[in-house]
Amino acid sequence: ILEYILSHNANTALKDKNGWTVLENSLYYKNIDMVALIRKKTDWKQNISPSTFGDAFDEALRSPSCYKPANGMFDVSSDKEHVYKIAIDDCNHIVVPSRRGLLLTTGVGYVAGLAIDAVTVKEKFINCMEKMGFKCINNCSK
Repeated sequence: ILEYILSHNANTALKDKNGWTVLENSLYYKNIDMVALIRKKTDWKQNISPSTFGDAFDEALRSPSCYKPANGMFDVSSDKEHVYKIAIDDCNHIVVPSRRGLLLTTGVGYVAGLAIDAVTVKEKFINCMEKMGFKCINNCSK
């Protein structure tokens, strides 16, 4: 449905009752397919700040596990550098979970969560980036 609506020039800048666009909602609910579709159909014009989703504390807890791809890992043409950086931010938001509950419950759970992220985030990140249109060409073993 979203693809059909976008192909008929839907206004993706419209906001819901919370003041969020369809892209912000898609990122918040971690829907990789919808984010990728919206980004491709709207030429990646909307840059989303992590603060859009509320608590900066959650973003701070997510950041130790953010995946930083090595240089040359993905096929990126020089005219797509800006888009590539946005895709990295989007994919990190989508695939790296917040660990707030684990930190508040127990420090051990938080550390265990980070260890699990170290094992699982790379594969999820690569899959997300490929849906965003960036093919992994180097160090792609999942």
